[in-house]
Amino acid sequence: MSSLLASLLKQVENLSYEERLELIRAVAQKLKMQQAIPQRKVNEFRGIVPYPFFGEDAQAWISRTRQEGDSHWLVYLFSRLANDRSTIAPIVVVNYNS
Repeated sequence: MSSLLASLLKQVENLSYEERLELIRAVAQKLKMQQAIPQRKVNEFRGIVPYPFFGEDAQAWISRTRQEGDSHWLVYLFSRLANDRSTIAPIVVVNYNS
């Protein structure tokens, strides 16, 4: 608890019951006004970006990033095998194009 909040809670103890209720109402009202950020559904964002946004088809981007991830994994795997010859691991190469 912050020192400011602790100080406010101490000051609230000096208020009457009616004043405390009034304070609660006022704070609740201000919180309702601050809650102006609406909860949005993902569907509402459909169509706001021109296709293709980055000059690349979505499926092409997915395929490319998967291949890049696979190539990074293979480089990591081969470097581990080169450093630790006692470990023998099967190597599986995935081709997303076929």
